[in-house]
Amino acid sequence: MISDALRFKGLPAGTRMLFGGNLVELYEDGSAHLVDSGTLAGSTLRINEGLRNLVEKAGVPWQTAINACTLNPARLIGMERTKGSLQAGKDADIVVLRDDYSVETTFCRGRN
Repeated sequence: MISDALRFKGLPAGTRMLFGGNLVELYEDGSAHLVDSGTLAGSTLRINEGLRNLVEKAGVPWQTAINACTLNPARLIGMERTKGSLQAGKDADIVVLRDDYSVETTFCRGRN
């Protein structure tokens, strides 16, 4: 699971922001486009939405999909000793999802 989402993902439609020297606008469908040309500027996919796509659309088993969004990225950047899974001694960075994959709450280092 890769998310290279632009920093303004989740903001309201119509939001405009400079990105790489170009003016980018968020469309109603959540996509981001260059104002000058209308071409796609980049991703606005959130990790929880990517997880839903993996499980619900691609049929990836839950544990494989959750690892693709958590432990595998932590391993890739060498942070698996403190991030990526819930284990004693790790940072307790937790995202609680609802059944529809929307975010219920988050914890950073165990604090809400």
